[in-house]
Amino acid sequence: MEGAQTIEAFEDHLTRRIAATERAVQLSPNDPETLIQATFLHGRAGDHAAAEAALRKAVALGRNNPDILAQAAWGGARRAPVGADAIAWARRAFEFNSLPPPWYNAALATAAFYAEDYALAEEAYGKAPLMTELMYRHAATSAGLGKLQKAADLLDRAKAQLPEGLTIADLEAADGNTFPPYVARLTELLDRIGHER
Repeated sequence: MEGAQTIEAFEDHLTRRIAATERAVQLSPNDPETLIQATFLHGRAGDHAAAEAALRKAVALGRNNPDILAQAAWGGARRAPVGADAIAWARRAFEFNSLPPPWYNAALATAAFYAEDYALAEEAYGKAPLMTELMYRHAATSAGLGKLQKAADLLDRAKAQLPEGLTIADLEAADGNTFPPYVARLTELLDRIGHER
Protein backbone atom coordinates (compact mmCIF):
# COMPACT_ATOMS: atom_id res chain seq x y z
CA MET A 1 0.00 0.00 0.00
CA GLU A 2 3.14 2.12 0.04
CA GLY A 3 3.01 4.87 -2.55
CA ALA A 4 -0.77 5.24 -2.86
CA GLN A 5 -1.43 8.93 -3.41
CA THR A 6 -5.19 8.94 -2.89
CA ILE A 7 -7.71 7.18 -0.68
CA GLU A 8 -9.17 5.60 -3.81
CA ALA A 9 -5.79 4.18 -4.88
CA PHE A 10 -5.20 2.92 -1.35
CA GLU A 11 -8.60 1.20 -1.23
CA ASP A 12 -8.08 -0.31 -4.70
CA HIS A 13 -4.69 -1.70 -3.69
CA LEU A 14 -6.16 -3.05 -0.45
CA THR A 15 -9.01 -4.79 -2.28
CA ARG A 16 -6.57 -6.41 -4.71
CA ARG A 17 -4.26 -7.45 -1.87
CA ILE A 18 -7.09 -9.12 0.06
CA ALA A 19 -8.22 -11.02 -3.04
CA ALA A 20 -4.67 -12.11 -3.91
CA THR A 21 -3.99 -13.29 -0.36
CA GLU A 22 -7.25 -15.21 -0.17
CA ARG A 23 -6.43 -16.87 -3.50
CA ALA A 24 -2.91 -17.77 -2.34
CA VAL A 25 -4.32 -19.35 0.82
CA GLN A 26 -6.68 -21.45 -1.31
CA LEU A 27 -3.92 -22.58 -3.69
CA SER A 28 -0.97 -23.04 -1.31
CA PRO A 29 -2.19 -23.12 2.29
CA ASN A 30 1.05 -24.65 3.60
CA ASP A 31 3.51 -22.44 1.76
CA PRO A 32 5.53 -20.44 4.33
CA GLU A 33 5.22 -17.15 2.46
CA THR A 34 1.47 -17.68 2.07
CA LEU A 35 1.17 -18.43 5.78
CA ILE A 36 2.93 -15.16 6.60
CA GLN A 37 0.64 -13.26 4.23
CA ALA A 38 -2.34 -14.99 5.84
CA THR A 39 -1.50 -13.17 9.09
CA PHE A 40 -2.69 -10.04 7.26
CA LEU A 41 -6.14 -11.61 6.83
CA HIS A 42 -6.22 -13.03 10.36
CA GLY A 43 -5.22 -9.67 11.80
CA ARG A 44 -7.91 -7.87 9.82
CA ALA A 45 -10.42 -10.37 11.23
CA GLY A 46 -9.09 -9.86 14.78
CA ASP A 47 -8.10 -13.53 15.04
CA HIS A 48 -4.70 -13.11 16.66
CA ALA A 49 -4.45 -16.75 17.73
CA ALA A 50 -4.81 -17.82 14.08
CA ALA A 51 -2.26 -15.20 13.06
CA GLU A 52 0.23 -16.53 15.59
CA ALA A 53 -0.39 -20.15 14.59
CA ALA A 54 0.12 -19.34 10.90
CA LEU A 55 3.26 -17.37 11.68
CA ARG A 56 4.84 -20.07 13.81
CA LYS A 57 3.99 -22.72 11.20
CA ALA A 58 5.63 -20.58 8.51
CA VAL A 59 8.79 -20.25 10.59
CA ALA A 60 8.88 -23.99 11.28
CA LEU A 61 8.55 -24.77 7.57
CA GLY A 62 10.98 -22.05 6.48
CA ARG A 63 13.45 -22.25 9.37
CA ASN A 64 16.45 -22.37 7.00
CA ASN A 65 15.18 -19.75 4.56
CA PRO A 66 16.43 -16.27 5.51
CA ASP A 67 13.78 -14.42 3.52
CA ILE A 68 10.98 -16.37 5.20
CA LEU A 69 12.48 -15.69 8.63
CA ALA A 70 12.83 -11.98 7.87
CA GLN A 71 9.30 -11.77 6.46
CA ALA A 72 7.97 -13.48 9.58
CA ALA A 73 9.81 -11.00 11.78
CA TRP A 74 8.53 -8.00 9.84
CA GLY A 75 5.04 -8.97 8.75
CA GLY A 76 3.99 -11.30 11.49
CA ALA A 77 5.51 -9.64 14.52
CA ARG A 78 3.13 -6.70 14.26
CA ARG A 79 0.07 -8.95 14.03
CA ALA A 80 0.70 -11.64 16.64
CA PRO A 81 2.19 -11.66 20.15
CA VAL A 82 5.47 -13.41 19.32
CA GLY A 83 7.72 -10.98 21.21
CA ALA A 84 11.42 -11.74 21.30
CA ASP A 85 10.96 -14.79 19.06
CA ALA A 86 10.61 -12.40 16.12
CA ILE A 87 13.96 -10.80 17.01
CA ALA A 88 15.54 -14.26 16.95
CA TRP A 89 14.01 -14.94 13.53
CA ALA A 90 15.38 -11.68 12.13
CA ARG A 91 18.83 -12.33 13.58
CA ARG A 92 18.80 -15.85 12.12
CA ALA A 93 17.96 -14.36 8.71
CA PHE A 94 21.07 -12.18 8.95
CA GLU A 95 23.16 -15.21 9.91
CA PHE A 96 21.99 -17.13 6.84
CA ASN A 97 22.55 -14.30 4.38
CA SER A 98 26.06 -12.88 4.14
CA LEU A 99 24.78 -9.99 1.98
CA PRO A 100 21.41 -9.22 3.55
CA PRO A 101 19.14 -6.77 1.72
CA PRO A 102 18.28 -3.53 3.54
CA TRP A 103 14.73 -4.69 4.22
CA TYR A 104 16.12 -7.24 6.72
CA ASN A 105 16.78 -4.21 8.92
CA ALA A 106 13.09 -3.33 8.65
CA ALA A 107 12.32 -6.84 9.88
CA LEU A 108 14.69 -6.57 12.83
CA ALA A 109 13.49 -3.07 13.70
CA THR A 110 9.82 -4.05 13.61
CA ALA A 111 10.43 -7.17 15.70
CA ALA A 112 12.44 -5.16 18.22
CA PHE A 113 9.83 -2.40 18.39
CA TYR A 114 7.04 -4.82 19.28
CA ALA A 115 9.28 -6.62 21.77
CA GLU A 116 9.90 -3.16 23.33
CA ASP A 117 13.64 -3.30 22.72
CA TYR A 118 13.72 0.30 21.59
CA ALA A 119 17.51 0.61 21.51
CA LEU A 120 17.78 -2.29 19.04
CA ALA A 121 14.81 -0.98 17.07
CA GLU A 122 16.39 2.48 16.82
CA GLU A 123 19.65 1.04 15.50
CA ALA A 124 17.90 -1.15 12.92
CA TYR A 125 15.49 1.57 11.77
CA GLY A 126 18.54 3.71 11.02
CA LYS A 127 19.61 1.12 8.43
CA ALA A 128 16.16 0.28 7.05
CA PRO A 129 14.57 1.66 3.86
CA LEU A 130 12.50 4.83 4.15
CA MET A 131 8.90 3.67 4.08
CA THR A 132 5.84 5.26 5.65
CA GLU A 133 5.14 2.47 8.16
CA LEU A 134 8.80 2.30 9.14
CA MET A 135 9.03 6.06 9.63
CA TYR A 136 6.08 6.24 12.02
CA ARG A 137 7.25 3.21 13.98
CA HIS A 138 10.72 4.76 14.08
CA ALA A 139 9.06 7.91 15.40
CA ALA A 140 7.32 5.87 18.11
CA THR A 141 10.63 4.17 18.93
CA SER A 142 12.34 7.54 19.29
CA ALA A 143 9.53 8.71 21.56
CA GLY A 144 10.02 5.59 23.67
CA LEU A 145 13.67 6.57 24.04
CA GLY A 146 12.78 10.16 24.95
CA LYS A 147 14.10 11.59 21.65
CA LEU A 148 11.01 13.66 21.05
CA GLN A 149 12.33 16.14 18.48
CA LYS A 150 13.63 13.32 16.30
CA ALA A 151 10.32 11.52 16.83
CA ALA A 152 8.36 14.60 15.75
CA ASP A 153 10.45 15.02 12.59
CA LEU A 154 9.99 11.36 11.63
CA LEU A 155 6.27 11.49 12.32
CA ASP A 156 5.87 14.58 10.14
CA ARG A 157 7.71 12.82 7.30
CA ALA A 158 5.53 9.73 7.68
CA LYS A 159 2.28 11.70 7.72
CA ALA A 160 3.35 13.58 4.59
CA GLN A 161 3.44 10.23 2.75
CA LEU A 162 -0.14 9.28 3.65
CA PRO A 163 -2.95 9.93 1.18
CA GLU A 164 -5.04 12.90 2.28
CA GLY A 165 -7.70 11.76 4.74
CA LEU A 166 -5.93 8.53 5.72
CA THR A 167 -4.58 8.25 9.26
CA ILE A 168 -1.90 6.00 10.70
CA ALA A 169 -4.65 4.17 12.61
CA ASP A 170 -6.49 3.57 9.31
CA LEU A 171 -3.33 2.21 7.71
CA GLU A 172 -2.56 -0.07 10.65
CA ALA A 173 -6.09 -1.51 10.74
CA ALA A 174 -6.14 -2.04 6.97
CA ASP A 175 -2.83 -3.90 7.21
CA GLY A 176 -4.18 -6.24 9.88
CA ASN A 177 -2.13 -4.76 12.71
CA THR A 178 -4.93 -5.05 15.26
CA PHE A 179 -3.48 -6.89 18.28
CA PRO A 180 -4.88 -4.64 21.05
CA PRO A 181 -1.75 -4.27 23.23
CA TYR A 182 0.32 -3.41 20.16
CA VAL A 183 -2.24 -0.90 18.91
CA ALA A 184 -2.35 0.71 22.36
CA ARG A 185 1.44 0.93 22.60
CA LEU A 186 1.90 2.46 19.15
CA THR A 187 -0.94 4.91 19.79
CA GLU A 188 0.42 5.94 23.19
CA LEU A 189 3.92 6.57 21.84
CA LEU A 190 2.67 8.56 18.85
CA ASP A 191 0.35 10.56 21.12
CA ARG A 192 3.33 11.32 23.36
CA ILE A 193 4.96 13.08 20.41
CA GLY A 194 1.92 15.29 19.88
CA HIS A 195 1.69 16.22 23.56
CA GLU A 196 5.29 17.39 23.63
CA ARG A 197 4.90 19.85 20.75
